[in-house]
Amino acid sequence: MAQPLQCLGCYGVVVRRFVLLPVVVVLLAGLVVWWLKFDRGLPQATLEGETAVVGRDAQWVINLESPGQSGFKSVAIRLLADERTFEIAERQFDAQSWRGSGVGALRIPLEVDLGRLGVPEGPATLEVLAETYGWHLFDRDSPVVARFPQRIDRTPPTAQVLSEQHNMRLGGSSVAVVRIGEDATTYEIRVGTYTFPIQRGYFADPSIGLAIFAVPEDLDAGAQPMLRVADDIGNRVDVPLYASIRPREFRERSLEISDDFLQRKIPPIFEARGMAPPSDLLEGYLVVNRDIRRSSEETLRELTRQTTPHELWQGAFRRMSRAQTMSDFGDRRSYTYGDRVVDRQTHLGVDLASLRGAAVDAAQHGVVAFTGDLGIYGQTVVLDHGLGVFTLYGHLSSISVAKGDTVTVGQVIGTTGQTGLAGGDHLHFSTMVHGVHVDPVEWWDPKWIHDHVTAKLDMFPRPGEESSGNEEAAAGEAEGTVATPQAADKLDEGESDNPNG
Repeated sequence: MAQPLQCLGCYGVVVRRFVLLPVVVVLLAGLVVWWLKFDRGLPQATLEGETAVVGRDAQWVINLESPGQSGFKSVAIRLLADERTFEIAERQFDAQSWRGSGVGALRIPLEVDLGRLGVPEGPATLEVLAETYGWHLFDRDSPVVARFPQRIDRTPPTAQVLSEQHNMRLGGSSVAVVRIGEDATTYEIRVGTYTFPIQRGYFADPSIGLAIFAVPEDLDAGAQPMLRVADDIGNRVDVPLYASIRPREFRERSLEISDDFLQRKIPPIFEARGMAPPSDLLEGYLVVNRDIRRSSEETLRELTRQTTPHELWQGAFRRMSRAQTMSDFGDRRSYTYGDRVVDRQTHLGVDLASLRGAAVDAAQHGVVAFTGDLGIYGQTVVLDHGLGVFTLYGHLSSISVAKGDTVTVGQVIGTTGQTGLAGGDHLHFSTMVHGVHVDPVEWWDPKWIHDHVTAKLDMFPRPGEESSGNEEAAAGEAEGTVATPQAADKLDEGESDNPNG
């Protein structure tokens, strides 16, 4: 019987295969590891916006991209200026596996107070340093991956208060006249959290601006009006205004809410907004007195942002004739239902009552800024008198003007009524300065208007007027009020059963 053929060299072939296979596996594994760990270049850094000039409060946004898949190991940012190094930010990234951190992209927003760091003005370099967990064919000489030339400018615009003493009381108004550097891009009067814009171009000298501002009734007599000026790179300066603010006690009022009032007033207000009135009318009243009241004020602030750039009024504003004052500006009201207080609000105007359906006249020359339903105020007219001064006429039963109409002082614009949240026929009259309600009694007073408003509007010539020389004296008297980097009549009192105002 024939024997099967035997391959005498096959054993060696099999042995060599078993020997080579692990080597191949190791080589392949090494290639995979090398592929995953190898950085194919340097990290890339970009500066959003390519900011070249920064102020005291510097803002940068830096984007970093890793060249491999292992991720960043550390990132640091520093500023070089006047042969000094200022450390801005630094961060370490822990390895999450044998591959590295896995963090391959970063967006780093920076806000830095360069004044606090003591960075000098002049040329500077923003350096970005980054290291990764990746392998490299050659060692890097430096971890710096990007340099961005910068110029540091920490000098704020010049600012000077030209108007002298501002004698005010809580809820009152005044006028500030200021001089502003040409590099200023934002400028305003700040009182607490309230801001009042400064208008340039009113005077012939473009560096001089003015602002009608207020000390709102919800602040205290310690409030400090401040001129704030800033440039386009964030350098800012605050200059205090010389202001004497008299404290004031506002009247406390308690007003009762009746079921009859709720049934008469709440459903129509909801229905006018396409809303079904709630079954609990007291809860509906609270929605109106709180939420809809707040919405009405937001509407007023928005529509008073645009104003005529010069005064339209002439002299004092007119009070409604032959009308009794029923509620005062600033009344602190407590609303009661049964034997409990259900809400508290502040009355931001003066309630004036005359005959039912009495004619309502424009308090001064102006332009109609708004007509229509305004929440708690019902049917309302708002007039723009220029320079941020507005008057509001609420609870009207009829309106005889339209938005955009020019009106003259004394012109009939509507008739009194009890629309909105009014409990009886009357006019709710309010004066506003850039959307902030102020005491109307001041604006009714001819002497107050002259001393506190007109005299300051006449401090400097307007475009087209010749200089009288007085403005130089006025500016000289105010030289000490410069930037560094660092009598109204008493309100008549009366009573009212109107639970709104």
